Amino acid sequence: MLLSCGFNAYKAFPPLDIPMHLLGGVAISFFLWTAYRAGIRSGTLGRPSNLALVTLTFTSTVACALFWEFAEFLSDRYFGTNSQAGLEDTLLDMLLGVVGGAVFVGISWFRQGGSDQSTPGRDHA
Repeated sequence: MLLSCGFNAYKAFPPLDIPMHLLGGVAISFFLWTAYRAGIRSGTLGRPSNLALVTLTFTSTVACALFWEFAEFLSDRYFGTNSQAGLEDTLLDMLLGVVGGAVFVGISWFRQGGSDQSTPGRDHA
């Protein structure tokens, strides 16, 4: 938002949108992964397998990317903003968010050894 409104960066350099959405997917996945692991450590979420944690994090990231684009659409429609530049832009934004999330989840899964034997809240990641 700061880059868009404060510095007009997206109009000056439109390709900036690509890494921002990719990094946004990574950031969302990191937040969700960390929150789910905290829930596991506290006992709130029980003891799901690593595969369940990976699946939950990835699918939640996809949902966040989808709802973010819904919010941009509603903002454009009802508040006169200009966040979306059309269908292709919106779909690319969602794809980049999903890819960013997949990269984070894949790296986290790999760092845990890809194993489904241990409790994710007690491993490193």
